[in-house]
Amino acid sequence: MLLFFMDYKTRTEGHTNRRFRALRVIRIKYDDMKTKERGGNMDIERLTPAQKKRVIDHFETMILAEIDSNSVLSQVKGERKDLLLIDVRDPKSFADGHVPGAVNLPLAEVENKFRQLPKDKLLVVYCWSAECLLAPRAALKMTQLELFPKIMRTGWSEWVATKKPVERKEMFGGK
Repeated sequence: MLLFFMDYKTRTEGHTNRRFRALRVIRIKYDDMKTKERGGNMDIERLTPAQKKRVIDHFETMILAEIDSNSVLSQVKGERKDLLLIDVRDPKSFADGHVPGAVNLPLAEVENKFRQLPKDKLLVVYCWSAECLLAPRAALKMTQLELFPKIMRTGWSEWVATKKPVERKEMFGGK
């Protein structure tokens, strides 16, 4: 049995992350696939009940902690009023472009300004890309402060690459 996988690669050009598709063909025999998985050797047919529970918990946590960009787009189009989008990138990057309706709250300021965030809205944080750790770090800090936000599964670079609406703001002093 042959399996083919699509591999996505991200390339950075200047300050812009652009996603390019590259097709990489991998030939794997079924017997090899049963015993080898990404990140180590484990016979996937021999998962213990505890390991299976961890896998289930992982996916349940993903569902609780993440939101897709189309749900965020519904907010942008005015179809949802229950979200507050929080861009945790730096102020200059936010001014250069962000998801319409988002507020800027850089990671370093979360602990000082969390009391200003509304408790009656679903907080959704995002950063540069799906691989960027600013949003997960901000979400962790907010969760420790009892706010429980979600993370947008894609980031700013994917938002722009899929031609979703963009808003720009002038910084004070025109810089």
